[in-house]
This record gives sequence, structure tokens and C-alpha cells, in this order.
Amino acid sequence: MYYLYVDESGDAGDFTDKEGKIIEGSSKYFTLAGIIVNDIVQMEFEEELDQLINETFEGIALPDNFKLHYHPLRQKKYPYNQISDEQRYEIPNRIFKWIQNADCKLISITIDLEKHCKYPRPADPRAYSLLLMLERFQYFLEDEWDQGIAFYEKFNAKMRKKVENELKWLQNIPTFPTPTSLYLLDGKVRNGDPAKETILQISDFFAYAPWIKKMTDGDSVSRFYSIVFKYYNIGAPKSRSGFVEL
Repeated sequence: MYYLYVDESGDAGDFTDKEGKIIEGSSKYFTLAGIIVNDIVQMEFEEELDQLINETFEGIALPDNFKLHYHPLRQKKYPYNQISDEQRYEIPNRIFKWIQNADCKLISITIDLEKHCKYPRPADPRAYSLLLMLERFQYFLEDEWDQGIAFYEKFNAKMRKKVENELKWLQNIPTFPTPTSLYLLDGKVRNGDPAKETILQISDFFAYAPWIKKMTDGDSVSRFYSIVFKYYNIGAPKSRSGFVEL
């Protein structure tokens, strides 16, 4: 069995208003990123995360169900404001090194919110990118002759309904490609809790790398290029590659 742990980076809402003005607080790009692991690597990641948290926050009162999260770390919010700059830098350094060394595969879909859709109305970027993500997971499972389960952080009932309705709408458009059958996925995408499915915490850090690469127009690429070789089908055509920029 293989597991796909999915998280996002950026804002999935509109980037510009009806007059074409940039909406304050929005991001031009939206990224969905996923890490594929088997049972063995899943356990290894979980053990490494526990060790990292225990070592870094020893003696610090952590919130209930605490999880590592890149955004509050960069903003130095509690409890990250209780540790040194050196310790803060070491957290992503260790996580990206784990990704480099682990027997895992990566998938990311990054969408330019200004031009990602050429259909009669803009497709919801979260729904569209999730479809592309699951298709790549299906291709991976076909290569491995195995089944898989996908977890998406905060994929609650409201988000699920919106995504499913959006995908039905997309599939009724004559020019939209026929979606790949996801027959090797074991049921629907699960609503992932990073306090329980702890590898979602690693996905959160990973999602930042392809997103900031686009947001900075290629100026911030060190994290991305440190793990690019871990992508699934990195040299394949865009229709099957695990690295997608639209």
C-alpha cells in the first residue's frame, strides 16, 4: 500500500477583481503538493518528526495537537519564538534532507491564477489541481502494481462537496480531457489531520518550495532544486509528469 499526503501553499481564491486590480492579500499562484510513501517510509518519517519536535521544543509547553508548520515558523509565532534562529533554520533543513534521502516520490501542481483556465468560466484551482494530483498518483500506482490512499489536510465535507461539484462541471465541458480512472485509489480522498497523519507536516514544508519558486520568479529556488530529483516522472511529458506548472 502507498500513501499520498497532500497540502497546499498560496491562496486558491481570485487574484484579481472584475476590473483586473490585484486583490490585497491574494497570491498569484496556488500550489498543491503531495508526498508518496509506503508503510516503511511512513514509519520512518513519523519517528524522525517526533525526534525533531522533542529535541527542538524540549521544556517548552506546546499547544494541544501541535504540528510543525512553515508559515508560523517564518513569522516567528509561538512556540517558534521560544527557540533560537539557528533552531528555526534547522527545522526545514532537516525536513528537506529527509525528503532527499527517503524512498519517496513527490508531486506538485502549481497554477497561475490569472491564466490557468481556458474554459467558459474559471475552474476552481483547488479542484483542478487535486484532479491532476490524483491522476499522477494513479500513474505511480500503475507503475508499482499496488493500491493507494490519499490524505488531504482539512479536506472537510464542505471542501469535498465543492471539489466534487466542480469536477462534475469540468467533465461536462466538451473540450475538457476525459479524466484518468482512479481505480487503484482505495476510496475517496481522506480528510487528513496533521496531528494524526503526521507526514502532512512534511507536505506543508514541501509545498512551499515549488510555490515560492513561482512567486519569486525563480529567485528562491534552493529548496526546490534540493529535492527536484525526488519528483515522480520528472522528465516525462507534462500530461504524466509529477511536476506541473500551468
